[in-house]
Amino acid sequence: LVLDHKSECAVPPVTSAAGAQPLSPMEGCWHPRTFDKAVIIIIDALRYDFTVPFIPRPGNEKPHHFHDALSVFYETAVQQPNNAFLLPFIADPPTTTLQRLKGLTTGTLPTFIDAGSNFAGTAIEEDNLVAQLRDAGKRMVHLGDDTWHSLFPGYFDINLTRAYDSFNVWDLHTVDNGVTEHLLPLLRSSNSNQWDIIFGHYLGVDHAGHRYGPDHSAMSAKLKQMDDVMRQIIELIDDSTLLVVMGDHGMDAKGDHGGESSDEVEAALWMYSKKGVFGRSSPSLLAPPSNAKERSTRQIDLVPTLSLLLGVPIPFNNLGAPIEEAFTGQDGDDWENLTSVRRLTAAQIHRYQDAYALARQSDGDAMSVPLVLWANATEDWDLLQRSRSPTTQQWIDTNAAFSKYQKETLSVCRSLWASFDLTSMVTGIGVSFATLVVLGFYARGFAFRMGLLLSAIYWFLDAADDGEWFGTSNDVLRVIRVIVAQLVLGIALAAGYSTFAWAAPLLSVEASPNKEEDIKAGIVYPTTSGSSSAVTILGYANVHGTRYFLLVTLWSLAIILVQKPMGGGAIGLLLLQILTLLEIIDTNKLASTSVGPVVLGFLGSFYFFKTGHQATLASIQWESAFIPLKTISYPWSPLLVILNTFGAQILCAIAVPATALWKQPPKQKGLAGGIAQAMATHLLFYAVIGLATMVWAGWLKRHLMLYRVFMPRMLMGSAVLLVVDVTGIFVAIGGTRWSFLSVAEVFGWM
Repeated sequence: LVLDHKSECAVPPVTSAAGAQPLSPMEGCWHPRTFDKAVIIIIDALRYDFTVPFIPRPGNEKPHHFHDALSVFYETAVQQPNNAFLLPFIADPPTTTLQRLKGLTTGTLPTFIDAGSNFAGTAIEEDNLVAQLRDAGKRMVHLGDDTWHSLFPGYFDINLTRAYDSFNVWDLHTVDNGVTEHLLPLLRSSNSNQWDIIFGHYLGVDHAGHRYGPDHSAMSAKLKQMDDVMRQIIELIDDSTLLVVMGDHGMDAKGDHGGESSDEVEAALWMYSKKGVFGRSSPSLLAPPSNAKERSTRQIDLVPTLSLLLGVPIPFNNLGAPIEEAFTGQDGDDWENLTSVRRLTAAQIHRYQDAYALARQSDGDAMSVPLVLWANATEDWDLLQRSRSPTTQQWIDTNAAFSKYQKETLSVCRSLWASFDLTSMVTGIGVSFATLVVLGFYARGFAFRMGLLLSAIYWFLDAADDGEWFGTSNDVLRVIRVIVAQLVLGIALAAGYSTFAWAAPLLSVEASPNKEEDIKAGIVYPTTSGSSSAVTILGYANVHGTRYFLLVTLWSLAIILVQKPMGGGAIGLLLLQILTLLEIIDTNKLASTSVGPVVLGFLGSFYFFKTGHQATLASIQWESAFIPLKTISYPWSPLLVILNTFGAQILCAIAVPATALWKQPPKQKGLAGGIAQAMATHLLFYAVIGLATMVWAGWLKRHLMLYRVFMPRMLMGSAVLLVVDVTGIFVAIGGTRWSFLSVAEVFGWM
């Protein structure tokens, strides 16, 4: 639920502390501003361990390519603790870039289904940091990933902003070089009056991960490039400018990121200021954490932190908390300031929760514990205000009280936004079960009787309603590679389909002496009455099967192209196994049974995994979208990813009609019905899987592994069923029609 409420400078969530003078707009909103300007840099997929020194450990004695290449963040945090700090920056999955940018600007939590919008983001309508900066009159510039322009259209200076395509994961340098080329001149003092906020989004680290993985020389080179750029930025900024560098997410050992492992959510956050305003509340906290498991901060915490440092209101829907190091002062003992900003943030969260509960018309039971914590925290604050000389411990305790409220509220929101609509779940399972029953009857040839049953059910429901029974009604090589890939697809699909549609049946007609061995080779027709020669038709006995198998072979070529090398080999083996299966079906007279369609279903599922795929977002081979293309192109790029991901199931679905056509003579009766039954049986196989995954996802909705195992498996089951449905209807059945027309031109209709 997105609320359209907006935080306003003139309407703070709480009154000022006793005796405090109201702030003027130039001084900041709600809290005195610390910085006038900011340079905010996102290094896409900057994992935390990329930024800290390598420490040998048992089983990990040697550094990897990504170690000790980007050292500027750790150096400054250790050598200049009042000027910089470095912390692990934990993302909320899904860790796709678009969703992370939403969290980094709104302070809200994502939902699992948001991952699907990464290819086509829409403008953020809810209150956010970028909108608040714009409303405060800040002149903003964006450089880099064009996703920002999908989320914040019209927010940035059109003369200074430079956006670059973000989906070409094979290109490591164009975006980064472009950002640096335009960023550094803007930071020079002669141009400092042209902007207030600069957002720079580097993509090279992320693309190096996708293309090579993190442990590769290309990653080391890219991190060293970023280290050099950051040092140049440090030299160029002035005392009134805050420099923030962060990763939006991490990456796993293969360079992917979906949010399933710790490496994928453990990014880095580094803040720097030349005037030295940062501190640590304890000497033991001076050095940055050695790993991301220590002293981490959530990505949503960046929103209130930047809002207060830059003097703008905290976005209305924010759930994050201020980062301690930014508000404790140089000596780390300014508990009054830290408690004040903690109270402001908690009060805004409290105001948001009131509006959220009203919009949802909830009874507030879920928020009962946070409400008690809020009352306790405000009582502690009131005691502080009445005290003439509050002790440091009182400030620490009050700060802890507001922090406890914020954490509990965040926990409640996580549970609420992972709630389940049981009615819709049961309805979905019921509809899927009904579909399974219909497919089951049709697959076995009971369509007419099933129609009668459905008619009876209809009238039963009608009567129940009326009677209220229930009470509720590199470039050159790259160009060549792309051209070759396009040629292969052209041969497989364009030329292949033309050949398939217009080719004659695969027959060999020979005139030969009328010998017994020739008669056994095919069908023999005497040329004239009493003639000793005959016409032998080789291929007659399998005219339908061989004619239709052309379709299977042309699609196998296209699928092999978009697979990785080992995956292409696996598809080749699959094609051989399909041929073997067809021979087994013929030998054992199984053409009219469900053996062929079901075994093809098992083969499709088996080779899904054999081609390197899993039921996880991180295993999607996004690079397949660029095999025959130079850059992202709709709708071809998504279709190529689908062909790569579900290639095995697609090929097996196309092969289903062959189980009913193999070794069948030209005028065999009932072939069309046999094909329909075979396809229905194949769809039934996947419908059973889809239903089972839905039931288990619903039953295990509170399981620890719901979002890591059961939910992705359910989504995969649904996606596979949809892909197989479309393939069966438009490819396999359509291909059967062309095959029949070709045979009919030679032998006549069945």
